[in-house]
Amino acid sequence: AKIDYVKAQLDRARLAIQETVSLQLCAASTGTADDGSADITAMFDIVDSTGAIGGLNPSTTGQSFWAATENSSVGSFTTNGQDVFRTTYNAVTKYKMLGQPNVILCSDAAYKAAEEANTGYLQYTTSSGALGTADFGIKRLSYKGIPLVYEPHLDAREAVSNGVMLWVNTKGIKLVPRAGKMFEVDPWFSLAPSGRKAKGSWITFVGQLCAQARSPNAKLAGITA
Repeated sequence: AKIDYVKAQLDRARLAIQETVSLQLCAASTGTADDGSADITAMFDIVDSTGAIGGLNPSTTGQSFWAATENSSVGSFTTNGQDVFRTTYNAVTKYKMLGQPNVILCSDAAYKAAEEANTGYLQYTTSSGALGTADFGIKRLSYKGIPLVYEPHLDAREAVSNGVMLWVNTKGIKLVPRAGKMFEVDPWFSLAPSGRKAKGSWITFVGQLCAQARSPNAKLAGITA
């Protein structure tokens, strides 16, 4: 029973770390963690066409290559989606050695808009099979092989940006552990004051989002159906 309890608490810690990291990555900007330390850099701060990182600034002459692609007023995806996607894809694959983005992360409104706009492209491969069954959903959404994935942690941006999409190329930005340290484990402390005969410990993930290149990434916002 004690071993099962420890396993359950470790799983709980792992899930808590995943949730915290996801919230920080998808935040509107990099903030401060509950313990006062700096949060992991938000993707919105890196996938940007103007901000400076590490001395490189897209607004500086000769450094425009450092800019990510941005479109904050996409509007109706049904009307503008195809053109915006073509323009964005060409921009993020300009430097062929970096390949194409691995994933397009979508907020709820953006994902629904993309799904609604693509219902006309459904292909029926068979008319046979069991009668009385129907599936009118789209199993997978993708653009030129890049999967569109619903990311609920982006939903908070919809209050100011409508639907949001982040095109992420992990050759350009990636989450990595801090040098020589991936986790910090605080000393065990007693849980007796809360009436439990047990000890606990804080497990902290120590990571950072690194920008090796911003140009193969993109940010789309203002997306509606």
